[in-house]
Amino acid sequence: SGKSNVNYEGVIPVIVCDWDSSGAITTGDKLKFNAALESKSGDANYNQYFDLDGSGTVTTGDKLIFNRFANNVTKSYTYQERTIQ
Repeated sequence: SGKSNVNYEGVIPVIVCDWDSSGAITTGDKLKFNAALESKSGDANYNQYFDLDGSGTVTTGDKLIFNRFANNVTKSYTYQERTIQ
């Protein structure tokens, strides 16, 4: 895809649903998600990152997906700023 000169080395830790970038899924992430629950595209409180199934509405289905991630995170990470060129 035009990225043949990019060298991807090592492991990049990613915690899906860590919206507050704390390195873990915390109460802060849950509060952010709950504030968007039942919102739809175009609503002031809608956020596409909380719409985990891409339906255009943040639903209880998205909450089930979120909970699956939240219940499987067993450690936290410290994020270091990196620039990928």
